[in-house]
Amino acid sequence: MTAVQESYLDDNGKPLSIHKIYTLYNVKQTTLQDHLNGAQSQKDAHAHEHKLSDAKEDVLAD
Repeated sequence: MTAVQESYLDDNGKPLSIHKIYTLYNVKQTTLQDHLNGAQSQKDAHAHEHKLSDAKEDVLAD
């Protein structure tokens, strides 16, 4: 059982299947599989391309 499955339990306390999770939350199967396999999100993968860090953006926004 994966951590994602453990975090989504049905009414009986049993983990939902991967198929049920991506169907229930309207997420592409490949997106969920990539997440389970440790892929970075697009935001994280391209963070080095930004001129300002998220923390600096927050300071300027305030």
